[in-house]
Amino acid sequence: MLNEFEGKEIVAKPSKGKKIIFFILLFFIISVTPIALYFLAAELYWLVQNPDEEFNRKFVTVNDSPFLTKMAPNQDATTYPMIGAFHYNNVGVRKERDIKAIPDDNIYRILMYGDSVTHGFMMHENQHYPFLVEQLLNEKLPKSVTYETLNMSRGSSPAIYSHHLRVDLPALRPKMVVVQIELSNDLADELGMMEEGRDEDDLSSKITHYRYFLSGRAGMSTIPMFGIPWLETRMSFVTLARRIGWLRSTYGNYKPPPYYLYMLGFDNYLRTTENINTTYNRMFEIIQGMKTYSNKNGANFLLIITPSRNAYDNNPEDPIGFHKPGARHLLQMAEKHATLLSIPFISLYEEFGQFGGADLFTDFCHPTVDGQQLIAFKTFMKIAEVITGVKQSLTIQKK
Repeated sequence: MLNEFEGKEIVAKPSKGKKIIFFILLFFIISVTPIALYFLAAELYWLVQNPDEEFNRKFVTVNDSPFLTKMAPNQDATTYPMIGAFHYNNVGVRKERDIKAIPDDNIYRILMYGDSVTHGFMMHENQHYPFLVEQLLNEKLPKSVTYETLNMSRGSSPAIYSHHLRVDLPALRPKMVVVQIELSNDLADELGMMEEGRDEDDLSSKITHYRYFLSGRAGMSTIPMFGIPWLETRMSFVTLARRIGWLRSTYGNYKPPPYYLYMLGFDNYLRTTENINTTYNRMFEIIQGMKTYSNKNGANFLLIITPSRNAYDNNPEDPIGFHKPGARHLLQMAEKHATLLSIPFISLYEEFGQFGGADLFTDFCHPTVDGQQLIAFKTFMKIAEVITGVKQSLTIQKK
């Protein structure tokens, strides 16, 4: 029997297992190659693009994080074209003049953190409240001390400010730290925030995802996915993530509460009562941590709670007042949290209502020139009280 194989070439047939492995690899290559090509093409597209050309501004990252950015120093940047260029001085804050990093002994320096309300949305240099507070302090208080406010222009909500504070406070040596929040903006910004660990002051050790990040020279936005920064800040991945967000927001089974929050469409699915409550608690834990860190390093702390236009009866965008109860509830929650956590604060709700309500806003949250002045007056009175130990009064004329 064996003789019949003599002189014949024997070809080994592949086993069934090897065939299966081969087809799996082939399927993987066919499936993955188009995706890989898409990612490569998308990234190349964003590399050759020149984003944000209209605004002509430069950012720098802090702690090598794409989520922690600030304005590059020594530049005139056009943030709002109709207003013209803002000047960012030698330490990258919105101020016409340069300053010493370490202040002289007779300088009472105040760091002011906040979103576009503090930054001065659509405001000239002499109209945003940090500038006005500095002016009032130097006019009204004894001349033995020079008061200096720095409009920090870093980030858009407390989680981001807290990381900047740990860099800015030892570098700039302030005697007071002020944080401004506006809830329809700040809550929306922090709904998708992801962090990794807390330090001894209850501040997040690392942010692994945030709504906004730096890509090239442009600020971009996305939704939380895996908490992997190097992946989730690739524009190719962002494009896919936004599509997923749109699907979840359009077809997902979620019930948004009656609060207006500044959502971007593809992140609407995040706006649930459970998410909002969790975010609220976390945000105030971080604010309390900022207070603790400031006090430990010799600086007083103040929280400014500014209202939104939705809180008032004369809101032209909401004539039936659908959003009013929710807007007022958010303000009440903030005041309650600050009180329970012993965070010194001022709330502008009553003052805005007394002097014009919705008429003091240019849109859903940004104050007019008169609104900025109102914030400045009340902030000055509180800061002056902290400095002098005497309750201050200032007559505000209703226009």
